[in-house]
Amino acid sequence: MSYIYNNDKDFALVCLNKAYMLSNHIDIEAARLKGQILLEIGKASEARVCFQEALQLQPNDPLTLACLAMSLSALGYKAPVGSTNFDYRSKLQDMSNMSELSACVDPEELFQASIFTNLNDILVRKRLEKLRNASRKTVNISAEGALSGEVAQASPEIYYWYGMYHMKKGTAKSYAKAKLLFTEAGKHLLTYWLTHSLTN
Repeated sequence: MSYIYNNDKDFALVCLNKAYMLSNHIDIEAARLKGQILLEIGKASEARVCFQEALQLQPNDPLTLACLAMSLSALGYKAPVGSTNFDYRSKLQDMSNMSELSACVDPEELFQASIFTNLNDILVRKRLEKLRNASRKTVNISAEGALSGEVAQASPEIYYWYGMYHMKKGTAKSYAKAKLLFTEAGKHLLTYWLTHSLTN
């Protein structure tokens, strides 16, 4: 990517627009990278559109969820006063599917979704259960076995961006939360490094 090597954001945007167009608007990486550059140069509204398009393509992508949260934060959107992690977990589990998050305007909810790594599995199970109940037939759903595995952890960069979001709030409580998130990012980064260095 020329932007990374030459810090030429304008040219990078031209290349990303072209890549996205040539892919018939299905290249999630091009949409997300374009949004990240737009966010970096202060065009949060345009960045938001890119992240929403990327989420329409891949609704359960944690990095895109976190990027959309950052763009909303830059636009001045805030979490409702008094919301708790439990409230968010409950609300997220009540959704019909992950694509509902592309219309979300609560940065905290999007960050919660980005680190709720088995949320998509829960929603898929819920849909399968509805289908099972609606059909009232015995259906062998082979996908169900694939959903009941070990829960993966969110990537370190998701915890990092979530921490940056809380740092920006500037309160003692948000600094404490940011510290926890940065610590979590460090743990996952160390685990990733150890795992990959031992296997190579």
